[in-house]
Amino acid sequence: MPLIDSLNNYRNSIIEANGFINVAFQQDAAGNYILPQNQRNFITDSSFLKTFIVWETFLESVCIKYLLGEPSILGNVITRHALPLNDLKTIRNAAAHLSSTTSTQLDSLAGRLLGSPQTNITVSQLIFSIDPASITGDTIFTTYLTKLDIVAEGITNG
Repeated sequence: MPLIDSLNNYRNSIIEANGFINVAFQQDAAGNYILPQNQRNFITDSSFLKTFIVWETFLESVCIKYLLGEPSILGNVITRHALPLNDLKTIRNAAAHLSSTTSTQLDSLAGRLLGSPQTNITVSQLIFSIDPASITGDTIFTTYLTKLDIVAEGITNG
């Protein structure tokens, strides 16, 4: 499968995950959420996990292709590429493993990202918070998705 297919698969999977989130937050005519908060949180956490898994799958696929000598979309031969994903991994771990360790790490990350101490923040609360660093008022989730897409395109373009 060519690298452009890897990029397209990644983007299509992100669209699907966002679709699940949109369904979770549907409202009736009166503006009430159709699903209760616990189900919205579950769908959000699951969608975030799917996003992280899709990202890992994309990276694995592309790295293997580069190791096998496949050129980038733009025809460049890449020898290696690395990207720190510590923040996303912290969120992923908190969504996947409910423990005091992951909760503490998520609170710490949330405090750093949001600019004030956080206690017992959930994955949903964090990723749907407005990103203080965003000049367009994006959520933290949207900011990360944008960054990942730019990196995905950069990786495949070489």
